[in-house]
Amino acid sequence: ISYLDGEKITNLYESDGLISNDVWHLTPDSKGNIWIGTIKGVSKFDGKNFTHFELPEGEIDTTVGVSSTKMIHNILEDSKGRIWFSTNAGIFIKDNTALKVISEKDGFKTNFVGKVIETQKGEFMICASEGLYLYKDGSLTDVSSDLFEERKGIGNITETSNGDIWFNCGRSIYRLSNNKLTEHRISEGNYGPLAYQIYID
Repeated sequence: ISYLDGEKITNLYESDGLISNDVWHLTPDSKGNIWIGTIKGVSKFDGKNFTHFELPEGEIDTTVGVSSTKMIHNILEDSKGRIWFSTNAGIFIKDNTALKVISEKDGFKTNFVGKVIETQKGEFMICASEGLYLYKDGSLTDVSSDLFEERKGIGNITETSNGDIWFNCGRSIYRLSNNKLTEHRISEGNYGPLAYQIYID
């Protein structure tokens, strides 16, 4: 990883304490730390030193080109200061020293979780390799079963200021507004651009 301070760029590697040079996600928390998700697990950087945060291992996703048992796809700090890790073993929620897991036993069709967002309502929308889920009051609901006839993988998700949920799935981008689903597609047929990231400016 690299960071820019003024005009100076500093590079940080495994030799500096980073758990792996194969970095997939960076998230700052409210205490000034940077949480780093890699192919080999999680590092936390306090501005000077790295510490490693151990999570239980998952499985290798054989449907994608790069995967590992310790893959971290995304990290979120919620409004209560809890840290959510999206992994190949489900979701892990770090709440001070406690660690909670949400996995197949809670209703996921798969443990391959790509991303979690906290909505304006204080609920959590979760995208996984097999569906879209809502986590509310400790309960998991499979939202995608009502949206699609067959199970689909959801790659990325975000919420707009008016509460609409946007997510990508295959070669389409979808908007979920008041339980109404709208599909946006650049080209018809089986070919066309694949969306990997959705960003609100």
